[in-house]
Amino acid sequence: MKDTENWLQGGEIALDWSHAARMMEELQGTSADWKEMEKDLKSRVRYVSKCILENENPTDPIVLPKADCLVNLYLLNTISKDLDHYSRNVKKMSTMLNKGACMIIIGAFNASYYIINGKKHHILSFSETHLRKILSDNGFRVAHMQVSERTSSLKTVSFDHIFVLCAVKESCD
Repeated sequence: MKDTENWLQGGEIALDWSHAARMMEELQGTSADWKEMEKDLKSRVRYVSKCILENENPTDPIVLPKADCLVNLYLLNTISKDLDHYSRNVKKMSTMLNKGACMIIIGAFNASYYIINGKKHHILSFSETHLRKILSDNGFRVAHMQVSERTSSLKTVSFDHIFVLCAVKESCD
């Protein structure tokens, strides 16, 4: 949360999200300045909150209105123990969205672990077919997906492909 807040405030040691803004620029096929797009995004952020999906209200104690967009950056891969758990987490996140809203998910296919400070952590391994079924089963339609083959030789993380997708919520809760 602190990293995101620092980014919003333009901190010196902030997360660099320029790659995401450049990707959106490319996906939209516009010549818009990615710096302006990032500035616009920052101006639209209303809340930065913890999200504990096991809670009835994941953002407790804050009660948020349903959102038009949620961004999930590798979270579901790392917190889900198996595909059923992943599906339950997608369902819980869907309750936080309006009908017609987008869930942007960035994750990895056929992953198994990542290492931080010498400690190995679990990443759920699944395929594109699994992901599409889970999203469909939970009322989402994949509007766009981009999959890239791994090019890094880092030994601190294991995966075959990374993906970015935009899924549109088509059903009401």
